[in-house]
Amino acid sequence: MSYSKVLSEFNIIEGVHENEHRIIIQVAKKNHPSHCPYCLLMANLYKYGTRKQMIVDIPIRSKQVILEINRKRYKCKECFTSFWEPLESVDQRRLMTTRLVKFIERETMKNKFIDVARAIGVNEKTVRNVHKDYVKDKETH
Repeated sequence: MSYSKVLSEFNIIEGVHENEHRIIIQVAKKNHPSHCPYCLLMANLYKYGTRKQMIVDIPIRSKQVILEINRKRYKCKECFTSFWEPLESVDQRRLMTTRLVKFIERETMKNKFIDVARAIGVNEKTVRNVHKDYVKDKETH
């Protein structure tokens, strides 16, 4: 089975695990940071650890999708600041992809929050909060 919906920012690494309710796709970023986000110096970084981070993505075949990201931490040799590799496709406020946030915003305009939450496998409060932020952003713009 092809999981072409996986974001282009990532490579599938150890594999895909699927059961009747959920698909877990193990991924890692394709590209490493080219500079320190604090001092902006180029290529003066070294790896400083890793962790696995679970990020919810849009459903596939009516199953919840979790991206298990093997996320790397870096340290700058110049300013000695450490930071986690940036994830462009992950929402800054939640452990979900930005495309899932957009999906929730669209779906909550036509479906009940509880139905959207069940469809993507998250808590109804999470869906409500995404919708609330969406409405607030629309009101300020």
